[in-house]
Amino acid sequence: MTYSILERTFARLLNRCPVLKKRIKKGYQYLNFFIFRSRTPFESPYSLHKVDSTQLSTFFGYYDKSPLNHSETHIIYHRTSKPTHQLPDPHSPVEIILKECHSKKEITIDKSYAYNWQQGSRLQWLDSNRFIYNDYSSKSENYVSKIANISSEKVEAQIDFPIYDTFNNLAISLNFNRLNRMRPDYGYRNQNSDPFEEKWRDRDGLFLIHLNKNITKLLYSFRDILKIDYHPSFDQAEHKVNHIMINPDGSQFVFLHRYFVRGRKIDRLMLGDTKGSPLQVLSQPMVSHYFWKNAQTIIGFLEHSTCGNGYYEIDILLKKTTPIHAALINQLGDGHPSTFEDTILFDTYPNRSRMKDLYIYHAKSKSLNKIGSFFEPIFHTGENRCDLHPRFSPNGKQIFIDSVHDGSRNFYQINLQKRNES
Repeated sequence: MTYSILERTFARLLNRCPVLKKRIKKGYQYLNFFIFRSRTPFESPYSLHKVDSTQLSTFFGYYDKSPLNHSETHIIYHRTSKPTHQLPDPHSPVEIILKECHSKKEITIDKSYAYNWQQGSRLQWLDSNRFIYNDYSSKSENYVSKIANISSEKVEAQIDFPIYDTFNNLAISLNFNRLNRMRPDYGYRNQNSDPFEEKWRDRDGLFLIHLNKNITKLLYSFRDILKIDYHPSFDQAEHKVNHIMINPDGSQFVFLHRYFVRGRKIDRLMLGDTKGSPLQVLSQPMVSHYFWKNAQTIIGFLEHSTCGNGYYEIDILLKKTTPIHAALINQLGDGHPSTFEDTILFDTYPNRSRMKDLYIYHAKSKSLNKIGSFFEPIFHTGENRCDLHPRFSPNGKQIFIDSVHDGSRNFYQINLQKRNES
């Protein structure tokens, strides 16, 4: 059972009182859980397989990356013996696992001390042979990133700055200390101080990393960000950036500028490039999750005058925002969208019975295909929640998700062939 329009409207009104909202939301979740709790932890007509062979907890991370390389020979993911309904421990690392698809061999490449349950260590493929992830160096007392090679099955390079998103030998990143202070779900907990806090408007912001040269420079400062469509409320607000996504041809990227005025959260989806061209605001004041459909088009869940809160397409060249069949999918609420050809893959947040649904929307036929429903235990909430964060495989024949429907966090593969068709 999904939440009603009245319930969602009340939740939006509570955005002005975040502390009160958090308390009311938690109590309401417990009440609904005990009234509407599901008897089945998982339902789907498709086959679901754990990727890892051990009994330890596993996960990949965020929905914007595929754990499978483009050659479809290897899978990367995280493994941990730590209970994932507890907060991440900077003294207890996660393992970085490389799995060979044909032989099923699982190799521990390294361990990372810089991670969270939502995005892991930002583990991602650079190409079919190399992948990169973040770590914390106790020697330099700084966050770093490491590049590993599947041929040697070892780390081949260390970069003196953590990454967020990459394209070929370039990376765009941010200050994980600021992110941890303002949104610990996505930050790292290894440092108590913020090296960019002093004169943050000029020293902090978005960073460009040349991976092959190990050179990092400030690409857009907060001063650059705040001067675009400046508003006087900026001066009294707290600011952060997050969710950097480079487009498929590497020419431009988007990110979320989020600021808080007396506890009220305001979002701006902004567009930039690696040359430091003037920034543009694509959408505001509410932007949640988004994904590049192609090099020119973004799909995302946001607020717009056309249909209110829902899924839209944004054409960055025409500066045009178009709703995506609002009546059909927007009733399902916010989720994490990604695309393959003309289809959109997205999940939902837990409903009253703590079930999360997974869907594929077919744009040509304007139809929905429900892939499955997955239970999330009540103790997996807040920073320790486990969103499905679904991602297509490069060929679109599999979906990868993180889920806690069996009581522990695990990384799964769903084959998009129904059981009675196999």
